[in-house]
Amino acid sequence: MQYLRSFVILALLAAFVGGCTLPPQAGPHRAELTTAPAVAEAVPDAADESGNPLARYVKRAVVDEFNPDVTEEQRRNPPRPRRGGSIVIRMPTDIATLDPLLQQAAHEQVIISYLTEFPESLVHQDAETLEFMPKMAEYWKVRDYIETQDGTRIEGLVTSSETEPLVTILPNASQWTFFKKDIVSSDTAAGIFKTRFGHTIRGRARPLDLTIEITDQPDSAPLTIPRDQLGTWLDESGARPRRRPSIKRHCIYEFHLRPGIQWHDGRPVTMEDCKLWFDTMRNERVDCAPLRIYYIDIEKMELLDSMTAKFTYRKPFALALGYCGAAGFLPRHIYQPERFRGDPEGYADFYNKHPMAQPGKTQYVGCGPYKLDHWTAGQEIVLVRNENYWACKADLPWWDPQRPYLDKITWRVIMEKTPALREMENGNIDADFDIEPDTWFLPAANSPRFTSRYVRATNITPVYTYIGWNLRRPLFQDVNVRRALSMLIPRQQILDTIHYGLGRVIEGPFFIDGPCADRTVKPIPYDPAEARRILRRAGWIDRDGDGILDKNGQKFEFEYLVHTAREYHAKVADIVKQYLGRAGIQVNIRKVDFTVLQEAVRDRNFDACRFAWSEMIDTDPYQIWHSTQSKGRGSNNVSYSNPRVDELIERGREEFDPLKRWAMYREVYRIICEDQPFTFLYTFSELYFYARRFRGVKFYRTFPGYDFTEWYEVKP
Repeated sequence: MQYLRSFVILALLAAFVGGCTLPPQAGPHRAELTTAPAVAEAVPDAADESGNPLARYVKRAVVDEFNPDVTEEQRRNPPRPRRGGSIVIRMPTDIATLDPLLQQAAHEQVIISYLTEFPESLVHQDAETLEFMPKMAEYWKVRDYIETQDGTRIEGLVTSSETEPLVTILPNASQWTFFKKDIVSSDTAAGIFKTRFGHTIRGRARPLDLTIEITDQPDSAPLTIPRDQLGTWLDESGARPRRRPSIKRHCIYEFHLRPGIQWHDGRPVTMEDCKLWFDTMRNERVDCAPLRIYYIDIEKMELLDSMTAKFTYRKPFALALGYCGAAGFLPRHIYQPERFRGDPEGYADFYNKHPMAQPGKTQYVGCGPYKLDHWTAGQEIVLVRNENYWACKADLPWWDPQRPYLDKITWRVIMEKTPALREMENGNIDADFDIEPDTWFLPAANSPRFTSRYVRATNITPVYTYIGWNLRRPLFQDVNVRRALSMLIPRQQILDTIHYGLGRVIEGPFFIDGPCADRTVKPIPYDPAEARRILRRAGWIDRDGDGILDKNGQKFEFEYLVHTAREYHAKVADIVKQYLGRAGIQVNIRKVDFTVLQEAVRDRNFDACRFAWSEMIDTDPYQIWHSTQSKGRGSNNVSYSNPRVDELIERGREEFDPLKRWAMYREVYRIICEDQPFTFLYTFSELYFYARRFRGVKFYRTFPGYDFTEWYEVKP
C-alpha cells in the first residue's frame, strides 16, 4: 500500500541515505538533465478520462526504459513473460527481522512485502494511476455515522451539508467499490447492478479505470435530526481542543475477504488473522511504535463474520482507506494468541521474540507471492516462488496469473560499496539498488565491460533533503534571518559539485511534481549581498570587529549537526560553513553517528541539522508541519508553528475531494516557503545497476520504486 510505504520508517531511511539522485541516465562525468523550470505556470487540477484526478501527476512507467538491448517496438509491445530464472541483489546492511509489525528499515519492508501482503493487503493502489482497487478484499464499503445525545449511533450516508440545521442520513446506505468486471448484469437507467459475489445494489455509479463506485440507495426513508439534538465530540487535533457535532463522514470501512486465500502452509486465511494483526499492533508492549501511530484514530476493528471486518474511525480522515486497507494478517494458527488470554504483556513478550521473525531454519508462514527458503544472518536471505499463490487464481485484472515470474530472489549482504561493485564485475551480483553518486561515475561502472552486462537506471521518488533550523533557538526565530540563511547557501553549486548535478533544487515541502506543490512560487536565489542587507536590517552587525555578526551581545554562532553514514554530508556541511562564514556567521560542524543524530533531533537538542523526508504524492502534512507535532518527540522537529497552516492541514485531513484538499495544501506550501523553517535543498532520484538479461522492468514514483514480481529473465 503506497500510503504505508511512506511511513516514518521510510523517512528515517531517507534521512540515513540522505540523497539518492534524479532522472535521466547520467554520463561519466556529469548528469545531463532535462529539468522543469524553477517557476512553472499553475495548472488547474483536473481528472483524466478515467475520472481519476491523480493520474496527471503520476509518470507512466516505461517497460525496460533504460535497457539498451530492448528496442522501442519491444517496449511498445513486450513479449509474453516466461517463468524461470533468479536474481541476486546486493543488500547494504543486514536485516534484523522479517516480522511485518516489527520491521524498522525500508529494505526489511521490501523483503517482507514479498513474503506477506503487508503493506498491500486488503486494498491495492496502482503505482501508475494511484487508483485504489480490491486485492485480498473482494470489495469494500464506506459509510458515515452520526450520534445522538443519548449515545445512539446511526450508520449510513449523510446527505445534508455541514451548515444545515437539520442533519439528514440514509440509514444503512454505503458507498461500494469493486471491479467493474464483477458486475454480471446491470440496468443503468434504473441504477440496478447485480454482482458476481451475490449482491444486488441500487444506486448511482461512478466508473473509474478498473473499478466502479456505487453509492447505494436503500429502500428505507431518510432520517432527519435537528443538529442541536446530536451529541458532540472533542476534537483535539488542533492547537486548541474544540467541541464538534457528532457527524462522522467516511468513518466506517467494511472489507469482505476474497475466498480461497491460503497461508504458505495451506491453511485458509480469514479475517480473524487480520484481527490478530490489528490487536497485536495495538498492544503497547509490541515493538511497533512507528507503525502504531498511523492507526491511533481507529476506534475499533470488529469481525462481522470470519470473512468480513469493519474499521470505525473516531473522526474523519481523508486518507483513511489507504491505512485501514493496508492492515496486515498474522497466521493465528501459528501464534495461538488464546494461550495468552488476559495476559497482553505476556503475549507481547512472546510475539517480540517469536522465532518466525528470526534467522535460521524455522518455517516462515506468510501468504505472499514468495516463500522463505532460508535466512542466514549477516550473509543472505533467499525467497522462492509460492506455487500456490492465491492471486494467480483470483482473476484480478491487474495481475497476470503467471506472476511472479522469477523462481528465486536472493538478497546478499555486502556492506561496503567497493566490494559490491567488484562482485558485480565478477558476475556474482545481478542488481544493486543502493548506488551512491561517486560510484555511479567511477570508470569501472562506466567501462564497456560493465555496461555491456548491466543497465544503468535512474528513478525519481518523492524524497527531499533540507537544513532544519530549530525555531526554539532565538537565533532562528526571525523569518528574515532564516530567509537570509537560505540566500547565503549556494544550493545549485552544492548540487553540481557534491551530487554531480543529479537532482533539482526545490523550494518547498511537497513532492516537486505532485499536486500539492505550488510551482508558481519564486525560488529563493543565491544572493549573499541581499542576505547581508537583510541581516543588517535585522540588527546583525559585526560590532567588535572579530568577523562574526552580533546582536544584543550574542554572537551569530551555531552548531550544525550531520551524521557520519555518508561522506558527502560532511562535504555539504563544509560548504555551508564556508559560505555562511563569509557573511560573518560562525558554523560549528558536529559529526555524529546516525542514531545519535536521530535522538538529538527527536529531543530538539540541536541548532541546525541536515535531514531528509519522504512524502506521498497525495500527502498528509500533519505529521511534520502541524504545531501539535512539535510536542514530545513528534516529527515537527524544528517546532514550526503557523495558525493558518494548522487550520489548512486540519481542514485538508477531512476533505475527501482531492481537488479541494490539494488547493488547501498548495496554500500550505506557499506559507511554508515564505516562513522558511527549512532551507529546502534538493529532490533526488535513485541510481540502480541491474543485469541486462532482465525484462519487464519498470520504475515507479512510489516506494520502493520497483516490483520484482514483474521482472523476468531472458536467456542469452
